[in-house]
Amino acid sequence: MVRRVAASGVAEEITDRGRVVGLLAPPLVGGGLDRLREAGAIRPAQPGGLAEVLAELADLPAIGLTRALEEQRDTEW
Repeated sequence: MVRRVAASGVAEEITDRGRVVGLLAPPLVGGGLDRLREAGAIRPAQPGGLAEVLAELADLPAIGLTRALEEQRDTEW
């Protein structure tokens, strides 16, 4: 069965008394990012996006981490 899948590139079901218990398939082509892109789960970054975000962050007021956490805890309830 392994040779048949390797030669044909078609997946084969593994059964136990007529019930499917597994699938023997050839390896996927392409990397993880390629598969995610094809599935529409990710998209390429827009050019210049990072520079705009960094420029916006520069305008934010400076606040210490401890103070930010205290403010967040005070507003959660």
